[in-house]
Amino acid sequence: MREKKRLKKLRQKEKKLAAQTAQVDDIASKEQQARDQESQESARKKQKMLERTIPENKKFVTARMGVRYCDIVVGKGPVIQDRKKIRCKYVLRAKNKKGKILDSSGNFGFRVGKGEVIVGWDIGLSQMRQGGVRHIIVPPEAVVVRQTDWRTQC
Repeated sequence: MREKKRLKKLRQKEKKLAAQTAQVDDIASKEQQARDQESQESARKKQKMLERTIPENKKFVTARMGVRYCDIVVGKGPVIQDRKKIRCKYVLRAKNKKGKILDSSGNFGFRVGKGEVIVGWDIGLSQMRQGGVRHIIVPPEAVVVRQTDWRTQC
């Protein structure tokens, strides 16, 4: 009989210890989540600050068809290659950097140099590195979409 009581007390102690360690683990995971959330918020704030920065006219590079671009952040990845599929985030604004937002996307995919987007994008994204942020100004002459036969793409 004494053996049963001793075993019962031992099991109760083990349950209490397990509950306490679970509480400690919960507290540690909540603290980790809070730290992660803070770092994500700071990254978002940094990205917004980058998007708000207006590059000076001196820093713009003029390419073909009057397309001008300026690297806000130079990426650390490889240079974007022609005919390769890429995914990008963009904001299309009227007139200037602070103009009205006409269109935007957080995950837009296309093949560079294949004519799937306007010519100005193909020109503006050439020689850009993966992970970079670039401000592109596309004049009306470079807003032409190349004609492709939609029946051949099926």
